[in-house]
Amino acid sequence: MKRASIDPIVSRHCLAVLDGDKDAILLLADRLQELGHPNADRVRELHNHPYFCAPRDESVAVLLALPGNMCWSLACDFADHWMTEIHADTSKSKHSQIVQGCRGRARGLQMSEKQLAQLLEGAPGYYQSWVKATTGNEAAINALCGILAFSATAGKEPAWQHRRIREYLLSPEASF
Repeated sequence: MKRASIDPIVSRHCLAVLDGDKDAILLLADRLQELGHPNADRVRELHNHPYFCAPRDESVAVLLALPGNMCWSLACDFADHWMTEIHADTSKSKHSQIVQGCRGRARGLQMSEKQLAQLLEGAPGYYQSWVKATTGNEAAINALCGILAFSATAGKEPAWQHRRIREYLLSPEASF
């Protein structure tokens, strides 16, 4: 499956947002609006939210702008990294099955409701929150926020997440 490309102006604004430029969120929203992107208003709302919380909301703004397949991959990366950080054994585990299934979604493979239910049977709530998402954008946002809610890494995890999103933005996968 060919991955959706990212508009170069969107990419530039996303990188500025990840660098901490809050005003770039408005520029990103404007560009998404010009492109007819369905998440343009949600990105704008983040900028105007009275309880804006960087770096979480910076990441969310960028994730709303990225192609869904890229976001499914990021959701899996976030989960894999978190399991590594907490030294969880993920070999032959429910985690591995879930991440493998979601990486398939990133490649465009569909999962029936029955397959999804079987995959999530007995899975911890964290997985339920993002694997059931209907879009890659929502999956990545839920995965990111779920980790941040339980993270005790004193800023290490949000910094890693920003770096990982940046890597995707600068990769050939994001070709213009």
